[in-house]
Amino acid sequence: MPDTTVGRPRPVYRDTWVKIIGIPAITGFAYYLTYDHVEFNGWFIYEIFSDALKIFLVWQVVFYLITTLDKVLPWPQQLIKRLLVQTLVTAIGGIMALSILVFLDYAFIRPYQINHYWSLDVVIALIFILFINGIYAALYFYDSYVTSVAEKANLEQSLEIKVEQIKEELKAEDFFTSAREQLLVKVGRKEILVPYPDITCLYSEAKETYVLTHDNKTYLLDLSLDRLAEQLPDSRFFRANRKCIITPELIRSITTETHGKLTVHLQPKPQLPATLSISRDKAPAFRRWLKR
Repeated sequence: MPDTTVGRPRPVYRDTWVKIIGIPAITGFAYYLTYDHVEFNGWFIYEIFSDALKIFLVWQVVFYLITTLDKVLPWPQQLIKRLLVQTLVTAIGGIMALSILVFLDYAFIRPYQINHYWSLDVVIALIFILFINGIYAALYFYDSYVTSVAEKANLEQSLEIKVEQIKEELKAEDFFTSAREQLLVKVGRKEILVPYPDITCLYSEAKETYVLTHDNKTYLLDLSLDRLAEQLPDSRFFRANRKCIITPELIRSITTETHGKLTVHLQPKPQLPATLSISRDKAPAFRRWLKR
C-alpha cells in the first residue's frame, strides 16, 4: 500500500471523472436548496456558473489539504487519526475558502444582499465537504488496491524473468561443465569432442600433441602438454614427464628403482613405449595420485 515504506509514492487519486460529474451535480443540488425563487435570466446563468466556480475552487482547496496530509500524516500509519484530522482540516479550510469567495462575490458583483449563508449555505457546504472526504478516502483504498495488484503483477513478472534467467544459467553451466570434461581434437578438417573417461593418455611427438583413447584411436591437439596439464583434472591425469600425461587405466605395474625413481609398466599400446620413468622428485606425488 502507498507510503508504507520510505520511497513509496503517495496515493494517486483518480478523481477526474468524479469532479466532472460531481461538481455539476453539487452545483445543481445546492442551487435547488439555496434559492427560493428561480428566474431564468442572465442572473440565473451567472449564479449557476459562479456557484460552480466556487465549488470547484473549494474542491481544489480540499484536495490540496488532503494531499498535504499525505506527506505529513500518511494513511497507513494512523488511519483513524488521519480520518479525523482530514475531516477537521478540510472542513475548516473549505468553509474559510467558500466564505471568502461568497463575500467577495456579494461585495463586488451581486446586487442583492446575502441571505441565510451561515444558517443554510455553510451547513450544505459542510455536508458536501464530508462527502468529498468520503470520496477521497474511497479513492485512496482504490489506489491501494490498484497499486497492490500492479506490484503483484510486477513481482510475478520479475519472478518469471528470474526463473528464466536461472534456467538459462543452469543450461549454460551444464554446457560449460560438459565442455570442460572433454577435449576438442582434430579429425581431418573436422573437430570432435573426446570425453575425459575415453582418454588413455596424452603425449607429444615431433613437436605435435596427441590424444590416445582406450580403443587405440589417436587424435591431434592444438594445445601443448604444458597447457593441458594446467586444465586437466589432477584426479584423473598425471604429468609423468615432459612428453607424456597418463591415466590410471594405462598402468600395469610399478617398480621402485634405486635413488627413489619409479618405473611404470604400461598397457601395451603401439603408439607408446612399454615403460615410463618417474623421477625421484615426482615419485611421492605419483603415489598420492594413485591412491586417490
